[in-house]
Amino acid sequence: MRIQGLEVKRTWGGAEKINGLIKKEKDARIKERLRAVLWRLEGKTYTEISERLKRDIDTVREWIKKWNKGGYEGLKDKPKSGRPTILTQEEISEVIEEVNTVEKQGQETCKSIAKEIIDRFNKKMSTDAVRAMLIKYEISWKKPEKVDYRRDENKRKDFLEKFSKKNIQSA
Repeated sequence: MRIQGLEVKRTWGGAEKINGLIKKEKDARIKERLRAVLWRLEGKTYTEISERLKRDIDTVREWIKKWNKGGYEGLKDKPKSGRPTILTQEEISEVIEEVNTVEKQGQETCKSIAKEIIDRFNKKMSTDAVRAMLIKYEISWKKPEKVDYRRDENKRKDFLEKFSKKNIQSA
C-alpha cells in the first residue's frame, strides 16, 4: 500500500507565483524550501524531492505542512530563544560611546572593557562576550602596541638623524 502524502495547497498564480518567489528570495534556506513546494506542486514524490535536495524525507514533509498552514511566511524560520543580554541597551550604548572616544581608541582591550563594565555597572561580562559585542556593533579594535619601557626616545631620534646623514654622505 502506497501513502500519497500531503498535497500542496493551491495558491493563486500556482507554480508561476512560487517561481517568482524563488527568484526574489535571498535566503538560501527558504529558496530550498520553496523549490520543494514547487516540485511537490508539479507532482514529484517526497522521495524524489528528498533525493534531489539531499534532505530527509520527513524534513520535506514538514516544509509542505508549513506551506499549507502558513504559506510563504510559514517557511521562514521562527526566532530562536537565547540567553538574555547581560547589559541593557542603554548600558551598551554607554560602553560603545566610551570605546569610540578619541582618547581611548587603540588603547582599550577586551579585558579592560570587561573590567570597566564590572566597575561601572556591577555586571560580569566575559572578554569573549565583550569581543562579540564589539563585532556586533562593527567596532574595529587593535591591541595596543607594546612599548619598551627601557627605550629612550631622544637616543633613538639622534641615531636616526646620524644614520640618515651617513646614507646621504655615502650616496
